[in-house]
Amino acid sequence: MSTLTYVEKEQMAKFFGIEGGYAFIFLKKGYNKTNTRNIILEATGIDIYQNPEYNMSQEKCIRKIWDECDNYTVGCLLKTMLDYYLSVSDWDWSSHEEITYESLRELEKRLIDNSVVIPVIEGETFKTIKEDIERNCRHNTPELALDRLHNFSTQYLRRIWSKHSIDTHDEQGKELPIHSLAGKLKNWYKTNHYFDSDFSVVAIQNSIIIFDKYNEIRNDQSAAHPNEILNKVEAMFAVKIICEILTFIEKIEQIKDSENENNDETDIEDNLPF
Repeated sequence: MSTLTYVEKEQMAKFFGIEGGYAFIFLKKGYNKTNTRNIILEATGIDIYQNPEYNMSQEKCIRKIWDECDNYTVGCLLKTMLDYYLSVSDWDWSSHEEITYESLRELEKRLIDNSVVIPVIEGETFKTIKEDIERNCRHNTPELALDRLHNFSTQYLRRIWSKHSIDTHDEQGKELPIHSLAGKLKNWYKTNHYFDSDFSVVAIQNSIIIFDKYNEIRNDQSAAHPNEILNKVEAMFAVKIICEILTFIEKIEQIKDSENENNDETDIEDNLPF
């Protein structure tokens, strides 16, 4: 379900001439239901001529998508309708028309924005996986990013553990799962006073169960195996939560690295004989 407000829906309806069951009503004979069908099909993949749920007027088809589909789908439809409007509007635009058009372009960007922030790590493997995750999120296929993000998270966190000389193996010498290693990292941070607040300690503590549950998603509800794939909304939520945790860890690491560099420079200056 999209996050469109009533005002935004009515603004679009007025701009695109959606009323009385029709769309682009101001184009009169130059526009018909087949145009609406083609716009919706191109933008969303929904064929209102083939899908019985859309056996209704043009206006109701469009409003059904506004009401029931996710932000990305609604944003794609808005983009295609704006592109079409721009291609057929051969008249002189009023200032109000120009303002509304720009406003709807901004709304389009907000709706389509499925971007995620992932730490930038050196190495071709990290770069390739990161780009794949970002691409799937932008294209509204976060369910296909679940396995890739699990791969990225594991490699990234093992790199941090190695940096701090944290043992990543169990008593039998096997690699520990990601949630166990998150617990070890939390203990290391706490022992070395990495955080200025108890909130951050608790947040990292809670990430242990989050990584554990994410591991279950990856194994049972992702494309890593022949599974029934997790729905888009929950997949995007999971991806964003994991990315937020990784980004927080990366920023903390950068802050501490900077502080250590400054301390080293101060020690050198203090020991200079002049």
